[in-house]
Amino acid sequence: TTVRNFRFGCSHAVRGKFSDQTAGTMSLGGGAQSLLAQTARSLGNAFSRRSYCVPPASASGFLSIGGPVTTNSTTVFATTPLVRSAINPSLYLVRLQGIVVAGRRLRIPPVVFSAGAVMDSSAVITQLPPTAYRALRRAFRNAMRAYPRSGATGTLDTCYDFLGVANVRVPAVSLVFGGGAVVVLDPPAVVLGGCLAFTATSSDLALGFIGNVQQQTHEVLYDVAAGGVGFRRGAC
Repeated sequence: TTVRNFRFGCSHAVRGKFSDQTAGTMSLGGGAQSLLAQTARSLGNAFSRRSYCVPPASASGFLSIGGPVTTNSTTVFATTPLVRSAINPSLYLVRLQGIVVAGRRLRIPPVVFSAGAVMDSSAVITQLPPTAYRALRRAFRNAMRAYPRSGATGTLDTCYDFLGVANVRVPAVSLVFGGGAVVVLDPPAVVLGGCLAFTATSSDLALGFIGNVQQQTHEVLYDVAAGGVGFRRGAC
């Protein structure tokens, strides 16, 4: 299939984005310039339903166009509504509604999450509203009292010295989204390089970001036509 008059972007001076093994970036967002919009006439809604799985280290992930990788009718995705941004239509937003640490839901006012969060496979770390981040950090530090703290690493301010520790017990952390979708994070999605793998946005009014570290091992299904985002744990 030939897509005529396709518009590409060209990078002239980009630092740290590409390497010898990277040919460029493929944007699967929305908007008039998106791959979805530019191929709609020739390919229909082929790109409106796709999924991917960001793998952990030394594993393989996948990108599936046209639908989820699994076709098993018994497979269940935890689904949350997909929200389109009126300001930036290229963004796909979800409504984070709560955080659970070690089986207990944190007491965070719902209004804190009202700005929404961008599902972003290119962002590394999840960025939470400051009020939500402080609640998570407090609960995480309380659960990790047995381990000695170390200095901050970049924007990650809750780090530990695990030198000589054979078995680190990381508290279970889950993200609760609108529609009742609960995403249970694996330990490597909670602790990265010895640090709590979350940070804070500039204010509670700013958009949050769900980064690829927290998406690891989950098949993330975008169904643009149906208006939903699904999560399936243990996919890669």
